[in-house]
Amino acid sequence: MNRRNWLLLVFPLFFLTGVRANAGVINFSDLLPDVPGNTCTTAPDPNTPGAEFGSPSGCWTLVNRNSDNTIDGPATGTAFAALSSVTLTGSDANSFDLFGHIFGPMVDAWSGMPIQTLTQFTTVIRDTTPGLTLSPDGVTRSGDLTFTWFFTTLDQGSFYDPAGYILCPATSTGYPSELCGLHQLSKDLDALNAPDPQNPNTPFMEGGTVTVTLAVGDVFGAYALTSDNAGGAGTITFSDSMVISPEPASLLLAGGALLALGWIGRKGRQWQTETAARS
Repeated sequence: MNRRNWLLLVFPLFFLTGVRANAGVINFSDLLPDVPGNTCTTAPDPNTPGAEFGSPSGCWTLVNRNSDNTIDGPATGTAFAALSSVTLTGSDANSFDLFGHIFGPMVDAWSGMPIQTLTQFTTVIRDTTPGLTLSPDGVTRSGDLTFTWFFTTLDQGSFYDPAGYILCPATSTGYPSELCGLHQLSKDLDALNAPDPQNPNTPFMEGGTVTVTLAVGDVFGAYALTSDNAGGAGTITFSDSMVISPEPASLLLAGGALLALGWIGRKGRQWQTETAARS
């Protein structure tokens, strides 16, 4: 068998290095329901056994939390869970009059100030979530989620409609505490802080890739915050990352393939030397 045939046999091994490891790795699509748009018909309730995760299984909960201590109401934040992504759009319930003043259902009657709205779309990490493995503490099960995010807004920049991911870590009882963290991903851009100062026109499209460790009982999802409920809403989308993480076994296979190619090359040069010596 000549060297070319050896190469044809060994070269396909390199493609195996692109296989993503499953242990300890959560794919974003594993957090999504089998039916698109499957929001919770029964909200997660940590105080009711059997209802901790909401129903149907794998569902997501949409909530508009307003700064006047109300939930939902006239707020217009929306969200949708597809088969491979989640998209959330913040609230934008108010309008501007001819004088530039904000008016509408989300304006405080006493102060005249706009009511803020935090729109969040979340799911609860459950014991059956694929990719979870036993943590070093030997008690909790966790996994690393790497996802891609993309943000844009109809307002004058992300400064007015910041967005990111929300995470409420589980307590020792296995269900989330009320201590939720808002992890902003957008960059607070506007006309005065534009990516290109020579072209300070919106929309500014932003995006990136993030890795977060999740455990059973954690609440995770997307959020968008609006301070004025006017001027256009921000939209953020989460989806599976395109980054490929080779598993250790694949790396060993790749190393073996490189050694094989080196051996083939050395044998080829030896054969050429012996052939030239005989001629």
